[in-house]
Amino acid sequence: MPIRGETADVVRVVEGMSGLVPMRMALRLRFDYGHVVPWVAAPETSSPRSPGRTPCASARPCRRTVTAWRLSRSSPSRPVRRLAWLGGYEGAQPVRVGNAAAGQFQLDVWGEVLDGLHVARQDGLEGLDAAWDLQLALLDFLEGHWRDDDDSLWEMRGQRRPFVHSKVMAWAGIDRGISAVERFGLPGPVDRWRELRARIHDEVRRHGFDAGRETFTQFYGSKGLDAALLLLPRTGFLAWDDPRVVGTVDAVVRELVRDGLVMRYDGAAHEVDGLPGGEGASWRARSGWWRR
Repeated sequence: MPIRGETADVVRVVEGMSGLVPMRMALRLRFDYGHVVPWVAAPETSSPRSPGRTPCASARPCRRTVTAWRLSRSSPSRPVRRLAWLGGYEGAQPVRVGNAAAGQFQLDVWGEVLDGLHVARQDGLEGLDAAWDLQLALLDFLEGHWRDDDDSLWEMRGQRRPFVHSKVMAWAGIDRGISAVERFGLPGPVDRWRELRARIHDEVRRHGFDAGRETFTQFYGSKGLDAALLLLPRTGFLAWDDPRVVGTVDAVVRELVRDGLVMRYDGAAHEVDGLPGGEGASWRARSGWWRR
C-alpha cells in the first residue's frame, strides 16, 4: 500500500524486514525557498564534473546542463530579501535570504589569507610555488588600503570604521610577507614592508588602545569592546602576557560575558551595526579560560 506523508519537510526511513510491499515515492521540489512550485520530468543525464568534461550521453541535454552549471558559478550574490511565505524557526520572522556582505569591505580578509598561506608554506605544503605571486598582489593591496575603514569581520551594517582587529590583521599580512622573504628567500621589498609594519603597529597602539581603561577598543576612539580583540596575541601583534592584552581580556570578560557566553560586541549600548536590539553570543566562555 502507498505511504503518504504530510505536506512538509519530512524524512521517512522504511526498513523492509520481511515479505514484499509495493511502494511509491513522489518527489515534489520547491525552488526559491518554497515559493516556486515547478513541474519536474525525470533527469535525462548526469551532472557535469566540470565544464567540457561530462559523462552525458546526448549532446543537447549536455549543453543545457553545462550552461546551467556555468551560470550558477558566475551569477552574482543575491540581495537580501524577505520570504513572507515562510514562518521561520519556531515563528521567528522575518525570514531573510541573500547576503548583504557581498557589497562590503572586510580588510581583515587580506591578512587572514596571507597568514593561511604563510602557515601552509611553513608546514611544507606542496604546490605553493605559484602562491607567491598572489601574496605579492595581496601585499600590494594592503600597502595602498590598510588605512581604509571597513565593515569588520562581523559584517557590520552601520558606517565603515577603523576597526582595531582589521588593522591588526593588515599588520599580520605585512608581517607574513616579511617572514616569507626572511625565512624562505622569496623576492620582495622587505625594507619597505618592515617600515610599514612598524607604522601600522604604532598607529594601532596609539589610536586603538584606551589607556584609562587599559584595553584595546572596537575601533579607533570607541568606548566599545569587541570579542575579536581576543585574537590580537594570536597574530603575534603582542605577547599573550603583555599588560595591554591582559587588560583587554579582563575588559572583554567584564563587559561582554553574559551568562557564561561571550557577545561579539555590545551593539545595543554603542549602536555600531545599524541594527536594533542586542547582540548574540559568539562562543562559550569556559570557566577560567582567560587565565590559562
